[in-house]
Amino acid sequence: MDFNWKCCENILVLGGDKKRNISTKKYKEIMTKKKRGLPSDTLVEKFTMLSGLLNSVYTEMKELSKKKPDEPLNKFKVKNVNRVLEQVKEVLKDEPTIEFLDLLDDETLPSNSDAILIIGQYIASMRSFRNKFTNEYNRWKTIENPEGERV
Repeated sequence: MDFNWKCCENILVLGGDKKRNISTKKYKEIMTKKKRGLPSDTLVEKFTMLSGLLNSVYTEMKELSKKKPDEPLNKFKVKNVNRVLEQVKEVLKDEPTIEFLDLLDDETLPSNSDAILIIGQYIASMRSFRNKFTNEYNRWKTIENPEGERV
């Protein structure tokens, strides 16, 4: 729903036990700042899909790592894992943790335990992203829904 800003000069803002009367211009500035930096609903959907894939990859790699931690991955596995990691990096591109997220090297072929270490960093970064953009009710705060209200 789009609000008709021309209809009034001031707006009553309720916050906690305080009531403030602020100008509509100031309110628009506040709401614009709140939305800046928030992910879109589309990005959250992609995040959710990739989170499931990454957790599945992590579980499989962890099992391999338990059996043969020093055995190198084959090129097929590296290629498939990197397909997921590349998309996760795209989702997290604006996060400070991005500089710590590396792809698996398809030339040297990392060991199972090395792959677990790298994938674990991605999972931690995704957890940080989720915590940053969800409210106390674990609902996503997005451009379309900056407060994370139930829809």
